Amino acid sequence: MVWSYELSRTWAANNRDAVEHRRLTCDPTYEVELELVDAGGEYLRERTDEEVAESIVLKAKALLAEDLPLQLLSSQTHEQPPRRHRKRK
Repeated sequence: MVWSYELSRTWAANNRDAVEHRRLTCDPTYEVELELVDAGGEYLRERTDEEVAESIVLKAKALLAEDLPLQLLSSQTHEQPPRRHRKRK
């Protein structure tokens, strides 16, 4: 099981010239992509959705800074193995 991080700066516009202009005149949008590489599905089988989401938020806070507001965005749907949800004690 591995967590893969991708950090990027982006500028958006309707065409390449506008993007290049924004790149020189505007602050970028900073994006963080965090991907769980869990080929065997063990990590997801042993954790609830809430536990996985909390882990992602904690990793993002550690990476960026704890006091920054974070927004979780849904990404492409990936086919995953079925998960078993652990009973909470």
